[in-house]
Amino acid sequence: MAQVIYTGLIMLLAALHLASVSGCAIVAYGTHANEGPVLTAPVPTRATTKISSSELKNGTFLGIAMSGGGSRAANFSAAALLQLESLGILQQATALSSVSGSSLTAAYYGLFSEDKIHHWNAQQVRKRLMKNFEFEWFSRWFLPWNIGRYWFTGFDRSDIMADVFDHNLFEDKTFGQMPKTTPKILINATSLTENGALFLFTDEAFNKIGSGLETYAVSRAVMASGAFPGAFHNVTLRDYTQSKHYVHLFDGGPSDNLGINSLRKIARDLYLGPETEHPKKCLVLIVDAYTEGWNLSREVSDTRKAITDFVIDTNALEASSVLLALRRHRLLEEMGIRSAGNKAPDVYQPFHLFAEADDPEIKKYPKLKDVECHAWLITFQRLQHLTHLPNAGTIAAIVNNIPTRYTLLAPHGLGAAEAQEALFAAAEMLIKEDKETLAAICKDFGDNFAELKCPK
Repeated sequence: MAQVIYTGLIMLLAALHLASVSGCAIVAYGTHANEGPVLTAPVPTRATTKISSSELKNGTFLGIAMSGGGSRAANFSAAALLQLESLGILQQATALSSVSGSSLTAAYYGLFSEDKIHHWNAQQVRKRLMKNFEFEWFSRWFLPWNIGRYWFTGFDRSDIMADVFDHNLFEDKTFGQMPKTTPKILINATSLTENGALFLFTDEAFNKIGSGLETYAVSRAVMASGAFPGAFHNVTLRDYTQSKHYVHLFDGGPSDNLGINSLRKIARDLYLGPETEHPKKCLVLIVDAYTEGWNLSREVSDTRKAITDFVIDTNALEASSVLLALRRHRLLEEMGIRSAGNKAPDVYQPFHLFAEADDPEIKKYPKLKDVECHAWLITFQRLQHLTHLPNAGTIAAIVNNIPTRYTLLAPHGLGAAEAQEALFAAAEMLIKEDKETLAAICKDFGDNFAELKCPK
């Protein structure tokens, strides 16, 4: 085994040298996977921002945004969805919007939520999301059929990880194979070719580039959403409306690392329609896997990480994390949740969909300034305030120290199973045991959710 790894590393170094000299793939194969041009009306899928008032359950817009964070986010968002389902809240959702790691969960739910026996149940979800995707990804680099494709065609690291996701989660399915129901599934990425603009894998976005989403692999969209620069290559789409034009996509975090903006846009569009079709209520849940504990630089004199930093400067990754944290704080402030919003009243707050005085829509329709929505932030930082739960502090210490990786690592020598258990426990505490927040939600939305047991 050691000899195989040694040989593989020699091949890797040789290929790196070749790539640095050539600068590009020798054969332009596999650089994009979307089909086109589509000359007929494309087949609609579950991934769309076109939502009518008739699709709202109880006349309520309910959006669920799920943040990035690798396998930590994937497991936490899955645990949160299962808890929300048990309360009858998930069944009322209008749309799920996901970024990076949580896109694993959103896509899996979109494909298999109706199969409660073999796919969408706690046992299967835990089993599939606890896997070490990184190890399988790295081992696939050295498969004979991948070595040639990787170094001499457009086949890249993101393609390899997409194959890993298909093997473990998505079973090679496409967007056209998702049940066409609600909630809609919105997978967020960032467009390199549009100066960092948000890109959603939706029918509308693919129509603009003359392609059809129904034949596109779900795994590739998820990979684009989580293609963190430095670790993964960007994912490329062909723009069939122009000659030799492409769209290059990477991690959704820089454009919106909480997945909020696409939900706000849908809600705004609903309120811009006829007044008789406006939502009666509006609620956005934010499943946030942000951590404050994973930064050990204060404990070391040299921040380089052994061999890793001879290939890539990991400080650049830390710097990116800082920028994403700042972006998160700004987004939450726009939702009425202050950047230090860890205290009891702050995780559930009203906000205005049309908030700016110079918003052009308010100028045309002055009544829109009164449209109010509520945001519920489900975040690890809330755990420290659940003092009535004796082990909340211990769970918080674990989940806040699980790094952003496509594998589950935990502090204090704990394994993947313990890390996953802590994430699922955190979701239950934050959703079912936060009595103060639940009481506030019950006051505003208790009539919407039949299974929600409101505190007395």
